[in-house]
Amino acid sequence: LQEAEQRELELQRLNELNARNRRAELEAAARGGDAQAALDLAVIHEQGESVPVSAVEASNWYKLAAELGDLNAQIWYVQFVMSRGDVTGDPFILKYLFSLSDASIPVAQFYLSERYLTGAGVPQDKGKALMLLKSSADAGYADAQAAIGKAFQNGSLGRKDYKLSLLYLQ
Repeated sequence: LQEAEQRELELQRLNELNARNRRAELEAAARGGDAQAALDLAVIHEQGESVPVSAVEASNWYKLAAELGDLNAQIWYVQFVMSRGDVTGDPFILKYLFSLSDASIPVAQFYLSERYLTGAGVPQDKGKALMLLKSSADAGYADAQAAIGKAFQNGSLGRKDYKLSLLYLQ
């Protein structure tokens, strides 16, 4: 029994050493411009894989990956920061939303449409909100389909259209 416990402890020590070495390799790669390595580090810190969970560390790595121009990383960064609350003070969110929306990423178009609808960080513009929401919905993004269906139902984007409402809600 004691021998089995010792083997278990040795295995645990080796796993921790491997995880530490993997993080060191990823950090070197990320600092060298590898966006995927930075994304991997963000996930490690967000989920606490062999490290304490750290939203600050995760955010920093997501941000680095996003700043390296990786669209996927920009999506992750936006969603990570938005999932943690008020983002009005984060200038990167809007920057990435514009970048992603220009690249026709439906989730970004949806988030940006919400900003135009409410005037959060951009001038309020229901026309732009509708255009972005429609583009996102037409690309199959379910949250956008529900939002535009409700908007056509209640007229919050300028007009009521029950036929379109039903089409998007279905």
